[in-house]
Formats: sequence, structure tokens, C-alpha cells
Amino acid sequence: MTLRLGQWVQHGELWCQRRYSVGGCLRFGGDHPLMQLELTGQSQGILRGRRVVFRPLWNSVDYLHESNKEGGTTCVATGLVWHQVGPTGRVELEIADGSERHGAGTLRLEWCGQNGPVVVNMPRIEFQFIDSDLAGPPHLSEPFVLTDLPDHVEPFDLSDPFDPPDLFEFAEANVLITDLFEEPVRFPPAKRLNDAQAERQLKRLLAKLARYGIALEVCDHFTPRDCYRLLTEVICVKQRVYPETAGTAWIQSFSTWEFCETCLTDFQECEF
Repeated sequence: MTLRLGQWVQHGELWCQRRYSVGGCLRFGGDHPLMQLELTGQSQGILRGRRVVFRPLWNSVDYLHESNKEGGTTCVATGLVWHQVGPTGRVELEIADGSERHGAGTLRLEWCGQNGPVVVNMPRIEFQFIDSDLAGPPHLSEPFVLTDLPDHVEPFDLSDPFDPPDLFEFAEANVLITDLFEEPVRFPPAKRLNDAQAERQLKRLLAKLARYGIALEVCDHFTPRDCYRLLTEVICVKQRVYPETAGTAWIQSFSTWEFCETCLTDFQECEF
């Protein structure tokens, strides 16, 4: 079941400067938390390598209808995790009016996180690119704070019923990642796959791991094939995790930096 959140977003920001990484945040208004995104994958088109803030153009009476015209669940609020990890699908912005720095357009954001597949489809937005080499912290400033909501948008409950687990109650991270899945999951060796096939299998695996709040951070030197090989040959078969964090906002993150010779060399050469 796909969770569709596009019609509820009041404003947001995406950070696509890092290679094979999409970060950002989404604001739903009211007392609801800011949803933080730390996704693994590549943005497309004009978003690649850039940072953008956006908000919907609510003056369109067709906005709510168009944002959900593909069907699916409008909003599954119960148990929504506010710190989302997982692989990306489409992450793209189509400009309808204006320049490459500011204007109006259509935003499509897809990922597969702790709540399963998520789509943020915003057919009419105002956007502005920000000159910044850094990803974060949130830059949701005054020009993009939405104040006038249409009368036909009803309030909804996005409360998270899960209390954060007390890690001190856990004996130890004693479950291998491969043992988390209820049924055996088979992934072909990286050497048998071409680059496109390896990336598809990588995202398939990351989607399964995201259900347990397990994420992979990717450095500038690892390709999707490298990431897939690292997960299937090292991390998933050797690393142990806390299974109790499934369905919560706790993130268990692994990084390619720890296994990258270039990153380790650069770190050793740094002067502190």
C-alpha cells in the first residue's frame, strides 16, 4: 500500500548536493514534527547537485485532486515515522514557469522507507534554489511559510503511536541482518549483474532494510554496484542489529566511508 503525502505538505526542502544521496525535510503544519529525509539514491534532472526549497501553490482548486489522481491511500497517518530512510524512486522537478533558480513547476518525490512506499506528488509548486555546498540544516524560512490554507482541507492526525525504544533495555545487538527477514531472501552475486541490474537489486535490498530502520550512507567513491557488493558480502552477513527498533524512528546506519580506502586515506592525511 502506497502512502501518498503530497496534498498535506505545506513546504519543504531537498538537498541533492551529495552523490547518491537525497536529504531534506517536509513540513506538514500545526504541531506535527518536521519529517526528516535521509534517502539513498540519485536525484534526476535539474535537481542533481542542488538544494531547493518549495511550497504548493494552493490557489489552484484542482490541487488536491491532481495530487492524488493516481489512486492509492490518501494518508495513512497511524504509525508514520518522522525520520525516513530508504532507497529513492523518482526525485525530479519539472519547471513550468520561471527560470532555473526560481519559478513554478511540478515535484515528484518517491522513496521506500519504514512505512513502505511513499509518494509526494505536488503538481503545482513554487520553488527556489539555494546557493549552498552544505546539506542542512533546514532552511524553511519566511518566504516559504504557508499561512492561508483552503477551507476544504480538513485536519488529520499524524501522531506516532510508537514510543522510542529504550536501548538500555536491549541486551545487545545480537541479530544478524540476514536473520531479520521472516523468509529467506536471495540476492544474486554482484559479479553476475550489470550495473543497472546491480542498482535495482541494491534498492530492493535497501527497501527491505528500511522497514527495520537500517540505512546506508554512501561516500563519493562508491558506485551502486560497490554498495550492493558491500551490503551482500559484508554488512548483511556480518553486522548485528537491534530488531526492536523496527517501526520506530530509531535509525541504525552503516556507511561506505568505513570501507572505502580513499576515504580512510583522506582521513589519515587530515590535520587536526
